[in-house]
Amino acid sequence: MVDVYGEVSWRLFALNCELLFNVALLPEEARHWFDVMTQLSDHAMVYGWSPQRWRGHKRFRAMQVALDDWLWGMRSSMVASNALLAKLAQASLADDITRSQYLGEVKNILFASYDTTMTAMSWGLHALAMNQGVQQSLRRRLVSHAHLQVESGLTIYQQCEPVRHLIAEVLRLYPSVFASERRLLEVPASLQDRFMLNTVMMCSPYWLHRHPRYCQHPVAF
Repeated sequence: MVDVYGEVSWRLFALNCELLFNVALLPEEARHWFDVMTQLSDHAMVYGWSPQRWRGHKRFRAMQVALDDWLWGMRSSMVASNALLAKLAQASLADDITRSQYLGEVKNILFASYDTTMTAMSWGLHALAMNQGVQQSLRRRLVSHAHLQVESGLTIYQQCEPVRHLIAEVLRLYPSVFASERRLLEVPASLQDRFMLNTVMMCSPYWLHRHPRYCQHPVAF
């Protein structure tokens, strides 16, 4: 069985590195750093709720140091280019931001730029495979819009309504971010009887998008 998610993900990771850093990675480099980021992310998810003594695993600490050093070394290739993160590199070289601030921003942007996209793409392929009628209808519409194939993906998205509907429904049923949380640093007077200062509020798009109050057929594609 082919791991479609993995095979496409590391290639998308390499493309994003080129856009963000102005660095063209060899396939083996892209696979290596993609695996490092994936393992570190999985480790953070597993151990994030675990006792403090389990969080300092030597192997993952070494991977984190290697990743940080690699990303820190990217600055020279970014600063004098049209890379999307060139301004960030310039700020770090001018000591306007610290090393930790730079690395935090870069890792957030890099991880989010390929992981969330691949999640949506994978669920989109799954939805089309499980709904053959939708797949056939979309294929017919794309054939009728064949003149757009030479244009960008954005043009196809803008002018082919079924593509927009497909993406919207995939993101409704399978949002790339399951939930997000915020801490209440201020509480309006009208809500002080319900919430205390520093309360952590969580919103789950996954739950919200599947609630029968808001969708007539919440789990149907």
